[in-house]
Amino acid sequence: MPSPELLRELQNRLLEQPKCRPECAASPRLTLEVGTTTLRARMEVDAAAVTAIPLPGAADQWLPERVLLDGEPARALQRSNDGTLWLALSPGKHQVLMEGGLPERDTVEIPLPLKPHWVETRTEGWKIGGLHDVGRPEDSLHLTRVRGSDDTSTRTLEPAALPPYVRVERALHLGLTWETDTVVTDRARGPASHGRVRDDGRRARCR
Repeated sequence: MPSPELLRELQNRLLEQPKCRPECAASPRLTLEVGTTTLRARMEVDAAAVTAIPLPGAADQWLPERVLLDGEPARALQRSNDGTLWLALSPGKHQVLMEGGLPERDTVEIPLPLKPHWVETRTEGWKIGGLHDVGRPEDSLHLTRVRGSDDTSTRTLEPAALPPYVRVERALHLGLTWETDTVVTDRARGPASHGRVRDDGRRARCR
């Protein structure tokens, strides 16, 4: 039977936090492949202890639809209340592959909660902001869609004022009885197409 002192020592060892906390993982490299409609990211991660890492993206911007850990579907995934996706890792070197469709808008922000030391990018139809010349990233990457002058495939409608459809002219005639002439002209069909309404205060008469 182990002594109480030995049991306490074993318990303390089990509950002891790794000395690397809170930074038990680092990412030396992130490779981004941004297509016209999809984003593919490959992140290299070094873990010094059992830990969990936040993956790039956010729920209101972009999150991966598929995550592979060392070539196998990742099972230890959890999304926190702020929309960040977390992945549990064992000690060692890992490859994390993430894929997902891009939202149908012209700007997308990709937060990097675990900021890699180096980012390499390949893009089609997008330009990337948030990168320094040597590949060192900021806290977030900013994707901006690049459109040609004749690109209407995904162009969104913008609100605009409609031109006047008809012209309304009123003339007031003062006499023993007051009369109002109202002329409505269809602007699309020209002056030849119009209607006249005369109101003498008792009833309206069309001409």
